[in-house]
Amino acid sequence: MRSSRLPARPALNGQKYKDFKAAECGDVSTAATQQNMPPAEKEAAEDKKVTSDAPASPGAGIASKPSTVSSGSTVFPGSVSTQYAKLSPGKARMKTCLDQYNANKSTGGNGSLKWIQKGGGYYSQCNAKLKS
Repeated sequence: MRSSRLPARPALNGQKYKDFKAAECGDVSTAATQQNMPPAEKEAAEDKKVTSDAPASPGAGIASKPSTVSSGSTVFPGSVSTQYAKLSPGKARMKTCLDQYNANKSTGGNGSLKWIQKGGGYYSQCNAKLKS
């Protein structure tokens, strides 16, 4: 059987991690890093700093989900079909939307929407319209 050994790691010798890191790794603060940068990069780094005067808005820098907006050529049913009156309201809306979606396939009435897609497809928008 083969014995695998990890490489030896330096011991903390009773120090806290923060103290050990400062002693072994040196100062890697942003100020020390910027001193070693060329002038053009220093200016770019300073431009990107967030000041404490104006806090960043929540979610700043996070890419938002793409939203799907139906184009003008999308056709939705006006009300729930009477043939599905005996079903639960949610099931009746789904079947009504599905019938309209399938009818729209031949006429191009779905616009650029798929039945279900990230950000809201045909079913999501149709269901919302029928609920209101």
